[in-house]
Amino acid sequence: MAVLFQGRKSDSLRSEFLLRLFPDMYQHISNFTLSYLLIAGIGYVWILTEVNYLYISWMVLVVVVLNFIYELCIPILNTPDIVDAYYGLVGSVMAYVFLIISKRFGLLNIQNSSLS
Repeated sequence: MAVLFQGRKSDSLRSEFLLRLFPDMYQHISNFTLSYLLIAGIGYVWILTEVNYLYISWMVLVVVVLNFIYELCIPILNTPDIVDAYYGLVGSVMAYVFLIISKRFGLLNIQNSSLS
């Protein structure tokens, strides 16, 4: 995520492959990055503390809805731009998929493990 975000300012960190697919990607990458880091960070802590996964799903939905509201309806410190909202949506979905994979395959129940 840091490399994608830093690619906004540094040409050496930009991905030519991604630029061919999405020429204006670095104009919108901050929404993608912020949504991803917010959901993945909070969601991962919640998974580790065994918060019900339904709450994580609700958090993702709230972040997506607030992102669209902010991008379309609130012009404070922001130029309304639907493409930014779509990048935020993609970042949110990717973080959610990361959390699903982490919960399913990335955590080890120590109580039922042979490691204890």
